[in-house]
Amino acid sequence: MSDNNNSGKRKVLKIVLLFIAALFSLVAAWFLIGRLTAPARRLAVIELLGPKPPVSGKSKSNRIRIGTYNIAHGRGNTDTNWGGGSKEERDNRLLEISDFLREENLDIIVLNEVDFNCTWSHGVNQAYYIAARTGHKYIIKETNLDLSLPFLRVRCGNAILSRYPLDNAAVVDLPPYTMFESFVIGKKRGVMATVRPEGRGPFCVLALHFDDRSEKIRVESVEKIAPVISDCTSRGLPLIIAGDLNSGFPGFHRSFGSSDKDNAMAKLRKLGEFRFRPDGKPAKADMTYPAGKVNRTIDWIIPTTHFTFSEYKVIPVSYSDHYPVIAELSRQ
Repeated sequence: MSDNNNSGKRKVLKIVLLFIAALFSLVAAWFLIGRLTAPARRLAVIELLGPKPPVSGKSKSNRIRIGTYNIAHGRGNTDTNWGGGSKEERDNRLLEISDFLREENLDIIVLNEVDFNCTWSHGVNQAYYIAARTGHKYIIKETNLDLSLPFLRVRCGNAILSRYPLDNAAVVDLPPYTMFESFVIGKKRGVMATVRPEGRGPFCVLALHFDDRSEKIRVESVEKIAPVISDCTSRGLPLIIAGDLNSGFPGFHRSFGSSDKDNAMAKLRKLGEFRFRPDGKPAKADMTYPAGKVNRTIDWIIPTTHFTFSEYKVIPVSYSDHYPVIAELSRQ
């Protein structure tokens, strides 16, 4: 009887171990297939169906209205991507973000931390959702983080929404925080595109999101974008850099480093002829993070000197842990 009991236990143990091995193999295969196919999903250029959107009235006089907003995955001003409330609460927040951006009458919108298909945001493609409600027909989505498991999906990154046609889209590679993290889930990147307003000259937009954990990595990121900036300006095209750079100039509150050797913004200033707002020490109204208790300026709209600022503002809304930045640029 004892031998029979032991034999039965061994069979049960064998079945359990085989089940665990099969489950592990399934998860590993799912993960590897997802990572191997991630490059194919890294960049997409989309034109939404429907009539051509109207051009903002101010833009008819050779002006461009542009906004940049880190929307924090639509979670609101919370610390975790799994926060942000129910699906209904998240949908309502996306609707509020869309309504706000539509009211600003923007020609170009750069979004950071926008979800394309994430479990925590219920699979909603936030770039499509916002563009459909703001009337931006042209979309570029660039995926930074891409992880697929049977019980978890993470696909998110940067997006450019435009009233005008976009072409020459290209991913701008940035250095990883660690190679292991980059292999497992991905890393921060940027995306460059040429914007072609009807009846006016083209210009480039470079949407960026730098790493938030290391100024050294951010300085290296500026070094990586130098050839991209040079390529655009060498073709005689104006350029607008926009996004969450996670860096402020030396002397700014909560900034790091003291020169172009150890400060990303100081290094960026040396790469070309740019206009910066704020250029001196920022006032409270210029600070963009963290929402509700802002103490630093890390979200930027930086045009080349082909443009001048007709308007620049940081808007204190509570839909994210960042405040959006809005600018109207006059082309010289």
